[in-house]
Amino acid sequence: MIFSPLQSSRDRAMRRGQSFPLGLKNHRNLKEPKKDAECLNKSEKKKLLIKRQKNKEAAARCRQKKIDTINKLEDAVKVKTEILLVSTK
Repeated sequence: MIFSPLQSSRDRAMRRGQSFPLGLKNHRNLKEPKKDAECLNKSEKKKLLIKRQKNKEAAARCRQKKIDTINKLEDAVKVKTEILLVSTK
């Protein structure tokens, strides 16, 4: 059987009789449902808030690192462009 590259891996898996493609770990139906804060006890709520805060801080660091890298590269391009302009005169 020949598969089209336009077919999804789920379509191919269904034809093989599998419910999900092999090796698919992060399929939306396989994830744990989000924990509702109302269903958690006090210590679990505290852990969840700490986890969210750490994630928020890590995301902010990641965004800042990306901005710094972009600025650094833009400066490097600007310097090299100036060197080329001076050397061609």
